[in-house]
Amino acid sequence: MLEKGYYDKADTIIKSHGAMEASLIPIIQDIQSEYRYLPPELLSYVADQIGITEAKAFSVATFYENFSFEPNSISASSSRLLNQRANM
Repeated sequence: MLEKGYYDKADTIIKSHGAMEASLIPIIQDIQSEYRYLPPELLSYVADQIGITEAKAFSVATFYENFSFEPNSISASSSRLLNQRANM
């Protein structure tokens, strides 16, 4: 379980976008921007707060490759960009 501060920050982010299904992507983008990854516990929390199933939230988050469930990891697209720059 994550510390309370994570959920407090998620609440602030949810409030800024509105607690509705259409806000899922901007909400999880902001959470990932804040923590450099998307904690699965927060994704479940967000789903509950905006009234969608966990399955739908995880389906959206796993569809887009720029979301990472691992802390301090580099997304696949960032990794490719770094490799391209290194080979120049």
